[in-house]
Amino acid sequence: MGFAEVGIVASLEVVAGLGEAAWRATLEGAPVVTAERVADVFLGRLGASDIRWQVAPGFGASGEGVPGDVEDEVDATLRLGEWLTRGRTRRAIGAMPVWDERVRVAVGRALAAAAEGDIRYVGFKLTLRSLLAECDSPGEWMEFVRRFHLRPDEEFLADGTPDAAVSLAVLKAAGLVVGPVLGFERGPAVKTAAWAGRRRGSDPMESALRDEAARQAVRGGCALAGQAHLVMAMCALDFALERTGNRFAATPPNGGARALARLGLGYAQVKNFAENLSTEPAENAKGPYAADLVRAFDEAARLATDLGQGRAGTSHLLYVIAADPEGTGGRMLRSFGVDPGTLARSLGGELAL
Repeated sequence: MGFAEVGIVASLEVVAGLGEAAWRATLEGAPVVTAERVADVFLGRLGASDIRWQVAPGFGASGEGVPGDVEDEVDATLRLGEWLTRGRTRRAIGAMPVWDERVRVAVGRALAAAAEGDIRYVGFKLTLRSLLAECDSPGEWMEFVRRFHLRPDEEFLADGTPDAAVSLAVLKAAGLVVGPVLGFERGPAVKTAAWAGRRRGSDPMESALRDEAARQAVRGGCALAGQAHLVMAMCALDFALERTGNRFAATPPNGGARALARLGLGYAQVKNFAENLSTEPAENAKGPYAADLVRAFDEAARLATDLGQGRAGTSHLLYVIAADPEGTGGRMLRSFGVDPGTLARSLGGELAL
C-alpha cells in the first residue's frame, strides 16, 4: 500500500509542536529551527519538561534524506507549522527561521514508516523517534524514552490527533457532527491551532469549512483560499470523520464528500493539490479568502433558503461549485477527471428530494 493511496498526513499534534519550536526560535532570533529544539518541545508534551540537554554520545544526521514519495507532505506540514507561528506572534514576522534539514528528514521518515501500516495521522511519538535518531547528542532524553517504553513498535504507531481537529471540534460542539466523543476538543494542539481564522458568531458549518479551506491553502503554499480549497476542506473533514468514527448529523444535507467519493475523489487524491486558481490578487482580498469562496457560501445559503432547508451544508456548497464548470472549483474538479455537470445533476437530484 503506497503513501499516495492512503493519504497519510502529520497530525495536528505534530504541526502544533513544530509551530511551538518555530515560535521559540523566532523569539530568540535563532536562524534555524533545529532537530534538538523540536525534540525538546515534543518531549515536553510527553511530560519531560525537566529533561535538559546533556553532552553524550548520539546518532547525528542520518544523511538518508527525505523519502521522495513524502516530500510534498513534509513541505505542507512545515508550512502549517510556520502558519501557527505567525498567528501566535500576532505581529508581522520578517524572515522565519529556516528548518534544519534533519527536521525535514525526521518528519519524512515518520510519514514513510506510517505508510507501511494502518496509521493515517502521524503523531508526535513516531515523529519524536525519528527526530531522536537525527539528533547529535540525545543525552538524558534517551533515558526518558527508555523509562516510558517508547519503542519502535505499535506504541509509536497509534493514530494522532486529526489534522482537521479544530474544524471537527467546532462542528461537534454545534451538534452538526454525531458519534463517539472526540477526546481532543480541549487538548493543547487544538487550543494552539484555534486562532486560525475562526469567525465567531458565524454559522458553524461556514466557520469550520472556511478555516479548513484556509488550512488547505497554507498546505499548498497558496496566498488565498478559494473554491478548490473548499473542495479539499470537504474531503479533509470526511477523512477525519471516518477516522474518529463520527458522521454528519442528518441536517443540513452534508453529502458533498460522499458525492465526490462516489466519483473516486477523496482526501488522498486532493490533499497535494497546490495550484492557485484564484484570479484575484491577494492584496485586494479581505482576509485569506478569495472572492469565489465567499460567493460560494452566499449562493449556497440562498439555495438552501429557496429549497426550504434552512442552513446550507456541503451538498449545497458543492452543487454551487459544480454548477459553474468554468469557475475555479469547476476547473479543479475537471483536473481530477470529475465532470462538474454530472456532479451538479446528481447533487441537485438529492437536494430536491
